[in-house]
Amino acid sequence: MLDHLLFVYGFNLRHAHHLVTGLTPEQCVAQPGNLVNHPTWTIGHLALTSSVVMMELGADPSIPADWMERFFPGAPIAASVGDYPPMEELMRHLESAHGRLSDLLPTVSDDALNAAPTVEAVQRRFTAVGQFVAYAMTAHEGVHLGQIADVRRSLGLLNTDL
Repeated sequence: MLDHLLFVYGFNLRHAHHLVTGLTPEQCVAQPGNLVNHPTWTIGHLALTSSVVMMELGADPSIPADWMERFFPGAPIAASVGDYPPMEELMRHLESAHGRLSDLLPTVSDDALNAAPTVEAVQRRFTAVGQFVAYAMTAHEGVHLGQIADVRRSLGLLNTDL
């Protein structure tokens, strides 16, 4: 099952690249049709989430200090290019987080996966770290990648198949 989880996680990263490649900085912070989660915030949020997964697994999250406030659920989402790192930097963080988590996961014990989460926002939704790991690497990323596709569609941009 781990191979399937890692496949989907890698597919999600390729999909993220596919969705943001070619977007202008202005398109990256566009919020057409009341779509609040623009591509810039979404990619930062996904990188942060993978880092929180690593924290729950006892690993160093390696994220910039201000990202917890900037990309955590409920953070204010601005539509200004200057309020966020460039997409290239965000994608580098997402790639790094994906790589580190993909390397870490095969080394994690069943006890660690069955442990109770330590992050309060995670505890509210999941009783075991492994539940959060599986959700964050698959469904959570899929939902947010769909939001980027919605922004693209609302901007009149073509969403092509991978």
